Amino acid sequence: MPVNNPPLLQVDDLNVEFPSADGRITAVNGVSFQINPGEIVALVGESGSGKSVTALSIMQLLKRGGGAITEGNITLYSGREPLTITAASDHVMTLIRGKEIGMIFQEPMSALNPAMTCGRQITEVVYKHLNLSANESFDRCINLLEEVGIPDPVEALLKYPHQFSGGQKQRILLAMALAGNPRLLIADEPTTALDASVKRKINQLIHDVKAKHDLSVLYISHDIESLKGFADRILVMYAGKLIEEGKTDQILNNPKHPYTRGLLACRPPKSGHYYFLPTTDDFMRISLDGKDVQQTGSIDEVFRKLEVSEGTRNANLKKMYASEPILKVCSISKSFVKADSKTNKQFAVENVSFNLFEGETLGLVGASGSGKTTLGRCIVGLSQAEGGEALIRSKSSDTFEPVPNLREVGSRIQYVFQDPYSSLNPILTIGKILREPLENNKELSTKQRTEIIHEMLQTVGLEPFHATRYPGEFSGGQRQRIAIARALLMNPEIIICDEVVSALDVSVQAKVLNLLNELKYENKLSYLFISHDLDVVRHMCDRVLVMNEGRIVEEALSDQLFEKPKTEYTKELLA
Repeated sequence: MPVNNPPLLQVDDLNVEFPSADGRITAVNGVSFQINPGEIVALVGESGSGKSVTALSIMQLLKRGGGAITEGNITLYSGREPLTITAASDHVMTLIRGKEIGMIFQEPMSALNPAMTCGRQITEVVYKHLNLSANESFDRCINLLEEVGIPDPVEALLKYPHQFSGGQKQRILLAMALAGNPRLLIADEPTTALDASVKRKINQLIHDVKAKHDLSVLYISHDIESLKGFADRILVMYAGKLIEEGKTDQILNNPKHPYTRGLLACRPPKSGHYYFLPTTDDFMRISLDGKDVQQTGSIDEVFRKLEVSEGTRNANLKKMYASEPILKVCSISKSFVKADSKTNKQFAVENVSFNLFEGETLGLVGASGSGKTTLGRCIVGLSQAEGGEALIRSKSSDTFEPVPNLREVGSRIQYVFQDPYSSLNPILTIGKILREPLENNKELSTKQRTEIIHEMLQTVGLEPFHATRYPGEFSGGQRQRIAIARALLMNPEIIICDEVVSALDVSVQAKVLNLLNELKYENKLSYLFISHDLDVVRHMCDRVLVMNEGRIVEEALSDQLFEKPKTEYTKELLA
């Protein structure tokens, strides 16, 4: 490397280990790369591949989790003299964080202090790293919020994190990361769980800010397709190792490694319909020592085996819609009092009606705040509707009866929540969590309950011994499988899936979607599938409802909606 033209950041042979029950586990193994001035470098891979650990190593934030850098160097060429981050003291790193390197963390509600106003949190960074007066600090905070697109920045400074949407929270985190005028910005999954339109806006904002401030960016993501036209280079990580790197167009159009090909193929296709999606496992075979990685077959062969013919699909839909619906949602409404008014109400759901048929996957799409989740919660009684009702077909006749509350014994509708981290009690083992729905059945013995739990874990792709573990010992995809298992234990006929794959990486997402389809075909389940990911909706759903400002603005068969949307709002979503 020429001395007169160094990179901004150089990572050489980085190794990171964490404590485990068996001793130590290697999370990052021999990783080397560089980030040049003004460059956006994307680091991609599945959950657990080592992406975030690499970023935390750069920031020297590993100690709290027990991690340690055992080999390698990280060098920052931001000042007059190169700084070896791996040898820097805590005091030096306190000065570096925020001043030389800013970071946007993945989960804004965890990164922002819920007990402090956003203005105070941004001001802390300004006070720490910039020699400004109180008035100058206030003006800088206002300018930062304006720059990241927060409306009415003066009022926003006085608000708390919970008063902002997910996309606005990420904008506030970006403002905090920029407050100290850093040279390097690390963005760790900044658009995870955001809807497509907000995701595009956040990425465009990062791109604009990078150009304006002459930043370099390390952008961590599991969605490799979203990097087109955004990143300059892509680094692909697998099992702690860097397995492929190159310019973005080369990686997206001509990937060399089978794992990279698998990441690109896991996303639902833009055309055709398939029973199941391919996963990275379809592209790779990994021996016990992790050294033998080979391609197992072409994706075309996989797809040919799984594709649903147009004739078969149309015949199934015609038969399904000729029957009586299993669920009728009739004129449901739900309003909330506005935060700035004690009397002025705003409808989250307004006069919504639709039918759900047996064996159908009905999509519910719309931007964040459109009322999708509120509607789902009203159907199962987790939120009290002000008007209208949800009716389910009686088992004994073709009459309809009110949907029982989700908490009632024998409820025929179950709910799988968006966040698998908060929907499972962290202090209970998985066995105890799954045993709770079975406690009301007094006819079952303790042994029978255990056998049912073990069988259900195997149904969702886990093992019986997992029952003794706690939620914190599982990945996001595994937790979502556990949440699905809990719902299935009640033998439901309908499951409301509320953004169940939005926070999962693409390969785990494919496995969970395959599981949902497999369970649907085997058990004749019906799904109300709430999602902002339109590619996933097209793959999963037979029919789609489009929701905007609490109302259904369009309804159509999946193919019709995506090929010929009628409303401008739907066209904007699909864009």
